[in-house]
Amino acid sequence: LNKPSVKLYLTPCIKFKADNIVIKAKNKKSTLNIKDFKVKLRVLPLIGGKVHVNYIDSDSLEVSYYYPKDLNINKSFINNIKKSKVMCDSFYLNNFLINIHPENINKPITFRGENFLYKNKNKYIRINLFSNLQNADKKSDLNFNFYMPKNNNFEKAICDITVKDFDISQANTYFKKFLPEYIESLRGIVNITANKGKLSVDLKNVAIFMKEEDYSIIL
Repeated sequence: LNKPSVKLYLTPCIKFKADNIVIKAKNKKSTLNIKDFKVKLRVLPLIGGKVHVNYIDSDSLEVSYYYPKDLNINKSFINNIKKSKVMCDSFYLNNFLINIHPENINKPITFRGENFLYKNKNKYIRINLFSNLQNADKKSDLNFNFYMPKNNNFEKAICDITVKDFDISQANTYFKKFLPEYIESLRGIVNITANKGKLSVDLKNVAIFMKEEDYSIIL
């Protein structure tokens, strides 16, 4: 931690900030680096075993993650999130860089982005993300802009999505462990555009090869 500080306010809340936070895994390879980190949370929910975060704000986040071949995936991870007693009103990340290094593969896959915003207010939910995914000479853009009023007024809702030149074959190398067991491999380029209720999907040479060949899908 670099220059950490904690503040208490007249209202029951705690604010913590640090110029720089560095976390290293036991293998000393995987690292997490957060700069200009700020968080504010309410005190009273802690008494009931809950965590209510007013906001989390950071200028940058950089992750280098090395995972071994024998990595075990926690399949109940999503269910655990749903059962979590943590609530966050606002999360903002100015920019981020994530490098994923599978074992015995020289070139990492890089996911970088900026202006990641999540807000869960009384009147609306908003999520913004501008990012790209890159590996060697392959690069794809992933942009997401979502706004939904709490009254579910779809006329005022916004859902703009752009996925450009996403090569799904990268999953064979970098995310194989996350694929269902019955999928052998993937290939193809995917382009998706969603704007104002209109959805456009462009698939180029896409195929899903199953372990049982008769169930493979080739488009």
